[in-house]
Amino acid sequence: MKRREFLTGLAFLPWAKIAFAQSGDRPKRIGFLCVSAPPGHVTGALRRGLREWQLVEGRDYVLVNVWGDGRLGHLPALARSLVQKGVDVIVANGARPAQAAKAVTTTIPIVMAGGRDPVID
Repeated sequence: MKRREFLTGLAFLPWAKIAFAQSGDRPKRIGFLCVSAPPGHVTGALRRGLREWQLVEGRDYVLVNVWGDGRLGHLPALARSLVQKGVDVIVANGARPAQAAKAVTTTIPIVMAGGRDPVID
C-alpha cells in the first residue's frame, strides 16, 4: 500500500464511522475537492476503506468529485459548488483545497487528505 493511500484512508475513516453510524434515508454525500483530477489510487483507497466497513457506493454514500484542471483559482468556486450540492463532508486533497473549503463553510466537516502543511501563508 502506498503511503498516500494509507494516509487518505486513515484521515477519512474515523469521520466515516461516526457519520455512517447515524441513520438516514439518503446516501451520505462525500465531496472530493482537488486541484487536478485525482489519481485513481486516491479515490480507490477511499472506496476500499468504505467497503471494508460494509458501506456500498450508491446505497450508503455517493462521491461527488470536483477539480480545477490544475488551476488553483478554480478552487473557491468548486468548494462553493460542493456546499450547494449538499455534501455531508468535504475531503480536500491537499492544503489549498482544504483552505478553499474552509473559506466557504463552517458547518460541513473538512478532512484534508494528502498535503504537507494545512497552514499556508
